[in-house]
This record gives sequence, structure tokens and C-alpha cells, in this order.
Amino acid sequence: MTRRESQKVEGSHNRLVGERIKAIRKALGITQKEFGDAIGVNDTLIAHIEKGKKRITISTLVVACRRFNISADYVLFGDGNPEKPLKQEPPQEVL
Repeated sequence: MTRRESQKVEGSHNRLVGERIKAIRKALGITQKEFGDAIGVNDTLIAHIEKGKKRITISTLVVACRRFNISADYVLFGDGNPEKPLKQEPPQEVL
């Protein structure tokens, strides 16, 4: 694979990851700013990630997955269900 072909594949993957992150954010009903604030990045970076212009770092992905209980496999590869569950529910009190 040539360097140019490799860059095309990477750009396509970044775009797909961004689309999945955007879909998750919208399903959560939050803005780019709210999503970014929750995971420690600014809304401009979230916008760039959603458009495929920037790659999400592993550390940011881990924070997002833990914070919003989402599947990294889904975000990165489109495998499985995006939610684990997607909706945030408060932990139930054990009696």
C-alpha cells in the first residue's frame, strides 16, 4: 500500500469514528461543549473529531467510554452495540 493510499484509509477511518462519536453524543442529548467538558477537552476538538479532521487519542477515548459507558469497539470499529447501556442511570442502592 502506498503512503497516499494509507492516508486515504486513515482519513476514512477517522471520519467513521467521528460519525460514531457524533451519533453517541446526539443520542445522549448533549452539546459538543458538554461532551468535551465531561471528558476534559474543548468543543473545538470534539467538532474536529466528529468531522474526521482530527483523531481521538486513546486516552480521550478511554475517558469518554468510561464517562458515558460506551463501547470502544463500537467507536473504533463499528462492532457490536454502541451502548453498555448508553443511557446513564444512577447506581442502585444496595439494601
